[in-house]
Amino acid sequence: MKEQQLTYVLPKGWIWTTLDKICYKITDGSHNPPPKQDNGIPMLSARNIENYTINFDKDLRYINEEDYIREKQRTNIEQGDVLLTIVGTIGRVSVVEQTQKFAIQRSVALLKPIFISSRYLMYYLSSPFSNKMLINNSKGSAQKGIYLSTLKSISIPITNLHEQHAIVSQIETLFSKIGESEKILKKASYSLKIYKQALLKDAFTGKLTNKIIKEGKLPNGWKIIKISNISNVVRGGSPRPAGDSRYYEGNIPFLKVKDLTKDEKVHLTTFEYTIKEAGLVKTRRIKPRTLLISNSGATLGIPKICLIDSTINDGIAAFLDLDDRSIYYLYYFFLLNTQKLRDISMGATQPNLNTTIIKNIELPYCSFDEQKQVVEIIESRFTLADNLGKTIDNVLNEIIALKHSILKNAFEGRLVNYTSNESAEKLLDDLKEEKRLYLENQKKINLSKPKPKKKMEEKQSIIDILKKSNSPISAQELWEKSTSEGDIERFYSEIKEIYHQIDELKSKTESLLTLKDEDK
Repeated sequence: MKEQQLTYVLPKGWIWTTLDKICYKITDGSHNPPPKQDNGIPMLSARNIENYTINFDKDLRYINEEDYIREKQRTNIEQGDVLLTIVGTIGRVSVVEQTQKFAIQRSVALLKPIFISSRYLMYYLSSPFSNKMLINNSKGSAQKGIYLSTLKSISIPITNLHEQHAIVSQIETLFSKIGESEKILKKASYSLKIYKQALLKDAFTGKLTNKIIKEGKLPNGWKIIKISNISNVVRGGSPRPAGDSRYYEGNIPFLKVKDLTKDEKVHLTTFEYTIKEAGLVKTRRIKPRTLLISNSGATLGIPKICLIDSTINDGIAAFLDLDDRSIYYLYYFFLLNTQKLRDISMGATQPNLNTTIIKNIELPYCSFDEQKQVVEIIESRFTLADNLGKTIDNVLNEIIALKHSILKNAFEGRLVNYTSNESAEKLLDDLKEEKRLYLENQKKINLSKPKPKKKMEEKQSIIDILKKSNSPISAQELWEKSTSEGDIERFYSEIKEIYHQIDELKSKTESLLTLKDEDK
């Protein structure tokens, strides 16, 4: 039995059907998006679809009016339509509420419900049962996705329209009450992060250990030094070529940036990668209790105290010859200044902190005894804040579980007490008839469209088109000339069958396809 056909027992008056049977149309966005514009009409991707809302402020791509009109002819997005993410992060869903013009990319599916509450459909698609079906039926290795044919066959329980509205109303009443608590908890969680940063700032201006400090001055006995005054900052190294069996997969720990950034712990005690003895001459070995910092990439500036004998790659810097009494003091100093370090390298294609920059960073410095006091106060207050943070996280997780439980009960018919003689069977018959009329009307509209004046080219298979083409052609042109035009799934299925025979050439604006030389 296919996963999308799994069902459970429904109350009397309910019935199982499929998404295809309750929608006028199920399609997806553009597979070959038009060139980007600096402004214009938004073209949304999966990242713009958040659960129950559409974000028009996040990483928008814009297209011109002409391209929008072309996209609209295919999708015709309207109020009441349901948008569902089907590539990458699968299962985020929202209803189109606004009249703002926009188009969608292929990572977003469009569902046009017939006589079904749009919000009922939205909440069902976000329910644990539906989400499990979507994920279990996704395909792909690097990036998972749902084929439209699979999406159309996903099961959905329906009841009469009045009960649908009652269910939606109850869900939204409960979610609203829960949402207020959720907002308060998230605000408290954010406040804890601000508190910890403020605590670190006070630590390195001397305020944690000194009651009287002149504004803009350091306490007596403190001074500003450079990192190079107390430590030799060195960069790691990586045996080349990467992955070469002569150097890698040995028994010597080899740390990469993600070993430092995978969690927020002070200490690093585990590793994922290893090298062999032959790789030692091309990297740098460090002793236990060495302070490290990530110095390249988007996650640079993350400090860690390594407790294992290891080696480090060139994305990590190590603080050698550092007095052990200063190691935690310096750790918390860099924890305070992570964002400042990122700002230094802002704008670079690959953000990077070289050792010269790190050596010249200025550090408020005090005696070893006072450093110890500073660290003890930080750790004591961090522990209290972290424990409170864990409690907040646990409650937030319980809220998520409660929402899942509400949705589960809703679509098992156990959320509202609703008595009616109306049957979902009658609704299903109405849906079937309405869709039949819709498809007939669409057929008439298509037949009434003026035929192009130019002579229509004879449709050919994709392989024949590529064989006869003297130069690479775009996927759009291939689609228009092929026998698959009008059936996107058939088109991509045919492409998949011959993909090993195709070369993909990248231009500035699009991908061009051609047969490999031996296949021409």
